[in-house]
Amino acid sequence: MKNKIIALLLAAAGFVLAAVPPAYAQYPIPGQKPTPISTAVSADDTDVALLIKYVGGTATSADVAVAANGDITLRVTAAVDTAIGCPTAGTGIIDVSDAACDTMGEVVDRINQQGTNWRAVLLDSMRADSSNDTILTIAATEATVTGGLALRIDTDVAFKNSRALVPCRLIECYINPSGPLPRPGLHQNPWAGLQSLLYVMNSTSTYASGTSQMQIWSVRATNRGDAGAEVATQLYGVAAGATTVNKVLDFVGAFGLGILGNRDEKMIVRVNNSAAMASVALYAYGVQFTYLP
Repeated sequence: MKNKIIALLLAAAGFVLAAVPPAYAQYPIPGQKPTPISTAVSADDTDVALLIKYVGGTATSADVAVAANGDITLRVTAAVDTAIGCPTAGTGIIDVSDAACDTMGEVVDRINQQGTNWRAVLLDSMRADSSNDTILTIAATEATVTGGLALRIDTDVAFKNSRALVPCRLIECYINPSGPLPRPGLHQNPWAGLQSLLYVMNSTSTYASGTSQMQIWSVRATNRGDAGAEVATQLYGVAAGATTVNKVLDFVGAFGLGILGNRDEKMIVRVNNSAAMASVALYAYGVQFTYLP
């Protein structure tokens, strides 16, 4: 009888433990040195399409402007940089409606390839994303600042809300000061040796018509001064909540651990709508860690 009582008590204790999920931090990390990665978006037009910085070193000022149609003008000491231009070099303007520069990847490639004055890297966007009229309008703004100048996405034009889950959102994390002269090079892959693990994602948007999907991407970036490259793998996708309705994805409860990104890649969380987007909110939390070989 005594053994039966002990067995019943142990079974009850096991049931209680199973019914109470452990805190996120208690889940095992398949590596070491975890760093929290998170985002908290509560306003439109906050995604950073790309970071750009003047690295020429000789001018006291250099600025970037984005016109109402999304075209980008780069100036050095208040004069257009005649080494830059797309589709035609020398204009100082990147015409994002032209087929040669209508994706985010083409835009950063043209900036990095031409002349010696500028460096640009993608942050929340991916190379295949459209640049045609999707970058938010700004007046001429200084681009010599620490961290770089952030060119942001116009939410109600792009119909996307994205965040790279990375611990550093400064262009200095991508620039290699010891790169070849006359300008610094780029770290080809700042996320080499790292892996990401997503625990939870939470989103809301107003879209009225069409569809809305919550997506998780693992992105291997190759940043270069001549032509960059990227391999983007969609890890997960599911219908978002109805318009104005919040939806939470708890990957710890669903999978017991989380959504694991690919090695040597950054993770991007995204809400992708088909016809409209406004009043966005996007929250996500996970960790990035050095994986064991």
